[in-house]
Parts: sequence; C-alpha cells; structure tokens
Amino acid sequence: MPKKDRVIIGDKIIEYNLSMISHFSKGFQFKECRLAEIDAFLFDFDRMKALLRMASELKILLPAKYVLLFDYIERIDEGVAKWRKASTATKSMQSRNQTTSAAMGRNNQEVATDSFNPVSEVSH
Repeated sequence: MPKKDRVIIGDKIIEYNLSMISHFSKGFQFKECRLAEIDAFLFDFDRMKALLRMASELKILLPAKYVLLFDYIERIDEGVAKWRKASTATKSMQSRNQTTSAAMGRNNQEVATDSFNPVSEVSH
C-alpha cells in the first residue's frame, strides 16, 4: 500500500480521536448535553474502530498491535456504555421527578382553590 494511503487512514484515526476527546470532555463538563455528547462520542468511536480494522486488514497495522488496541477498545466500549446507561437512568429519573413535582403542584393549587371560596363565606 502506498505511503500516502497509510497517512490518510492514520490522519482520519487521529481526527476521530481528537473529536472523541472533545465529546468526552463536553459530556463530562455539561450535564445538560451529556447524552448527546456520549452519542457523538460513540459515533466517532465506531468510525475509528472501522478504520483500525481496515488498517489491520490492509496490513498497515501489525496484527499484534491490533490485538493490543482491541483490548483497550473493548474496555473503552464497556466504560462508555455504562456511562451512557447511568446518564440515561439519571435523566429519566429527573424527568419523572419533574413530572411528579408538577403534578403535585397542580394538585396543591386545586386543593387551595377548592378550600377557599370568598362568595360562599360571605353569603352565610
């Protein structure tokens, strides 16, 4: 394989890694966009894995190095999947709490308006 093709694949792998670092950092810092950043991270991560497989099949990446990288890839995959699952659970719990709070607020308002009727108080 010509050197320019190896450089192109290597540059793309580096580009995806930098993008993944950015998504990871944003997801860690900003809770409100965490799920979107994790999904973007996973998208770039899958593209990087495909390029690494391609590099291995084209003999650009030695099989021993691919096996070593694959071990790290599996660990990252598991960690990000757990992070996403925890973030999804947290987000759904927060939305349930907000819904419950809003419903309780409506119920309290209904009780408050039912218990006091100025017209009935004056007419008695």
